[in-house]
Amino acid sequence: MRAWLRKHFPRVDREVERIVYWAAFVVLLWPAMTWVASLIPALGLGEMIFAGLGATCLLSLTISATLAAWRYFSPIAPIGRTTFERASSVVQPQIPLIAAQPRSAMSEYDRERRKQEIDDLVQSIVAGNTLQSVNRARRFAWLLHSAIHTGGSMATLGNEIIETLNSLVEADNERLTIERQYPENPDISALIECKDWPEDRRTNPRDMALLRGLHSYVQQHRIGNVPDDALNNVPTWTFFRDTVRVTETKAWLQQYAEWCDHVQAALAEKRRELG
Repeated sequence: MRAWLRKHFPRVDREVERIVYWAAFVVLLWPAMTWVASLIPALGLGEMIFAGLGATCLLSLTISATLAAWRYFSPIAPIGRTTFERASSVVQPQIPLIAAQPRSAMSEYDRERRKQEIDDLVQSIVAGNTLQSVNRARRFAWLLHSAIHTGGSMATLGNEIIETLNSLVEADNERLTIERQYPENPDISALIECKDWPEDRRTNPRDMALLRGLHSYVQQHRIGNVPDDALNNVPTWTFFRDTVRVTETKAWLQQYAEWCDHVQAALAEKRRELG
C-alpha cells in the first residue's frame, strides 16, 4: 500500500505520513473510547459519542506531552556532519583568471564583439541550457544524498543518471558553440574550456567520467543481482553502499554548480570592465 501511494502520489513525504498516522490513531481510538463510555448507563447516545471524543483528545494530548517530555529529557546524542555536508564544504580550487585585454588596445568592433560573447554566455547561464543543467545537477546531488527515489526501479535510476548527463553535455556544447564564435578572446575561451584547471581531472566540471561510471555501475547491479521492480518495496538502492563512489559524484555535481556560478561572476566582471 505504501509503495502504491509513493508511486501514484510522489509528493507524499514524511510530514504527510505523520499526519496520516495521527489521523488513523484518532479514528481508531474514538470508537474505542465511545464504547467505554457506553458502559455508563446514565449516558445517552450523543453524550457517549462526545465523551468518547473528549477522552480521545485528552489521551492524544497526554501521549504527545509524554513523548515531547521524554525527548526533551533524553535528547538524541549530537552527530557529526554528514558525508554530503563534508563533501560540500571541501575547499574547491580557485580558477585562475586571465587578465582582460587593455581597453585602450581594443577597437570598437572588437569591444562590441567581446560584449556580445559575454552577454550570450551569461544568457546561457541564467536562462539557457546551463541553468537547466545546474538545476538538474543540484537535484541529482540531493537525490544521491537522500537515497530515496520515487521512481521505484533501478531502470528509472539509470534513466535519471542519463538525463542528468545529457543535460550537462548539452549545456557544455551550448557554451562551446558561443565561445568558439569569438576566437579573439582567449581569456574567455580558457575560462569556458577549463584550460587552467588543476591536474586532478576528476574535479574538472567538464569531465563527465564520474556520471558515466555511476551509470555503468548501476547497470551492472541490475543484471542478476537486483530485480528491476525491487525498489517498489525497498526504496534504498544497493549501490548506495558504495559510499566512496556516491560521495565523489555528489561532490563533483556540487562543484559543477559552484563553477557555473563562478563563471557567471567572472563574466559579469569582464563585462563591467568594458563599460
